[in-house]
Amino acid sequence: MKNLLLMMLACIGMIMGCASAAKEKEIYSDTWIKSKIVTSYALNEHLNPFPIQVEVNDRTVTLTGTVENDVERELAELIAEGVEGVKEVNNQLKIDREFQPAEEEGSFKRYVEDATITAKVKSRLLMNKHTQGLAINVTTKNGVVILEGQVGAEIEAEMARQIALNTKGVVEVENHLKVVEETMSY
Repeated sequence: MKNLLLMMLACIGMIMGCASAAKEKEIYSDTWIKSKIVTSYALNEHLNPFPIQVEVNDRTVTLTGTVENDVERELAELIAEGVEGVKEVNNQLKIDREFQPAEEEGSFKRYVEDATITAKVKSRLLMNKHTQGLAINVTTKNGVVILEGQVGAEIEAEMARQIALNTKGVVEVENHLKVVEETMSY
């Protein structure tokens, strides 16, 4: 009886161990790992994700392509290593100090950078107690922030311009805010 109980416990342990290993393999599929790495590269402001190719086979990541320097090469490897489920990273990235990836004006990277700047400026305007962030429309094109809308005083328009100008990534600010003095009605 004792032997039967021990055999049953051993079988249950083996089944659970296999189920756990299968579950881990499911959770960290190669496709899942690749998409996490590619997304992490796209969101990293210090790394241009487009010249980096990512392949994943049995949770082993292979990086190929060209980067500008050792820092970008190492950063790409560290990001890949940091993704949960990665067993190993084979970094085959080449370094070309003259390499400048083509960046078109309408590129996805530029779009993401502009959207990020817009969100940062809008957030800062909303958090500032001296500006009416909801009344100010913010758009960004190629790092140039455009402020539009109506404000209650010239000083508020200038404050909004300064907030935008002091936001990381902003190249220039076009301030099209109109000052509309509120009239008191009794």
